[in-house]
Amino acid sequence: MTLKRKLKMTEKEVQKFVESIDEDGDGTVDVSEFLHLVEVGSKRDVICKALIQRAGIRKTFKKYDRDGNGCITRDEFRKIVEDKYQTTLMASQVDEMMRQADEDNNGNIDYEEFLKAFSYFPVT
Repeated sequence: MTLKRKLKMTEKEVQKFVESIDEDGDGTVDVSEFLHLVEVGSKRDVICKALIQRAGIRKTFKKYDRDGNGCITRDEFRKIVEDKYQTTLMASQVDEMMRQADEDNNGNIDYEEFLKAFSYFPVT
């Protein structure tokens, strides 16, 4: 689920929201403006929750990226799915799931693909 949907805001409302936190009016939200939003903003609970979830997903990604190359290989992917669902998968099942998650079809799953495919992983 995108942050826009979690915030339950239209594109126009998101634009107004960004403008309201862009304190210096330069059209971007810098680190200090973002941190101020997280500390006191009206949507701080949703934003903090999303940041925590993303940090948990990053931690899970690093755990399974055993060789540290920044990508999840087919074997690493199989381990993720088998751990998550406590089952052993057939090669064809792993291949199909990998195909769905590997958006750029390079044979590996990078962090952004992992984030999209496994955003429902519980944060530990």
